[in-house]
Amino acid sequence: MPKHCETLLYAEDGWDKDKILAVIQDHASVKKYVITLHDQDLQEDGSPKKALYHVYLNCGDTNVQLGHVAKWFGVKEQSVEKIKSDKNDRNQSMGMFFTIRYYTHADEPGKYVYPLSSFTANFDLEKAQKDGEDKLKNRGRKRANKQEIEDICNKCADGTITPDNFHQFVPPALYVSIKTQMERAWQYY
Repeated sequence: MPKHCETLLYAEDGWDKDKILAVIQDHASVKKYVITLHDQDLQEDGSPKKALYHVYLNCGDTNVQLGHVAKWFGVKEQSVEKIKSDKNDRNQSMGMFFTIRYYTHADEPGKYVYPLSSFTANFDLEKAQKDGEDKLKNRGRKRANKQEIEDICNKCADGTITPDNFHQFVPPALYVSIKTQMERAWQYY
């Protein structure tokens, strides 16, 4: 059971933003939501696709059954999908970030790009997306740190960094966290 999910609702079936909001507001388990109308999408042949609403629902710490969400909106359970997040994404912020990014089509050349200003949400979308971008940058830095640690250990193993000169190459805070790895690498020298 997911903590956040999405559903697609077609305008031709009578859905509009107010009707969607009414359903959401009837369910206190929904903590955050995003609604966006995709009415500029095109088929491969250039003809317009059916206008549809993407509806993102975040239920905070509550697990929600997809079947229940489907009943709220009167759609088939297959029309409601779990939003995937990694286990370290405790507040589902990155799952939400990637979902909203998908809704904008920002990473899809040739598709109409939907501006965040056209979305309806009960939280600051601009801030959420900026926070998501920042988290992505930090993930990149952590990967770079892994590479930095590997490089230091390789230099320990080849004798470039020794127990006598490590302070010239390794900042004290980093040394504290990788001391054991460095000592093991020195055993190869």
